[in-house]
Amino acid sequence: MSCASCHQLATNGADNKALSDGVDGQKTAAKTPTVYNAVFNIRQTLGGARIDLFDQVDAPITNPKEHGTTWAKVIAKLSADKAIAAKFKRIYHSPISQQNIQHAIAEFEQSLVTTNSPFDRWLQGDQNAIDSKKKQGYQLFKRYGCVSCHQDRNVGGNMFQK
Repeated sequence: MSCASCHQLATNGADNKALSDGVDGQKTAAKTPTVYNAVFNIRQTLGGARIDLFDQVDAPITNPKEHGTTWAKVIAKLSADKAIAAKFKRIYHSPISQQNIQHAIAEFEQSLVTTNSPFDRWLQGDQNAIDSKKKQGYQLFKRYGCVSCHQDRNVGGNMFQK
């Protein structure tokens, strides 16, 4: 399985399922969080068990329901692809390792930042960036109290609360 099996960039960086499909058809324990703007989260994974994006990469790889594999198998598979192995060698000046795989994935995830969306522009003062229905939706979002958890730069990810 690839990370993109669940973190689908075309569907907001997640798979939009209540529980994701893991290895061998197993259901994962939680909904897949988006990878967009994850760099701004105070911690990684829904429970905050991982410190940063680099640390987070290990969790799904070794989880028996998610990728259900080992780092040795991942390294062997990537190393068998001569083009990938050459790219890792050129970038990291060493053979493929767990550390440089984690680094590569974390660097990619850091680039997944949404900017200049209509909502971003509206928050920055462009009153014409979104229509009146979207403005009403945002008022409901605030009135229902969603902003007590879903706020800040990426509308969430800066606190833990059920």
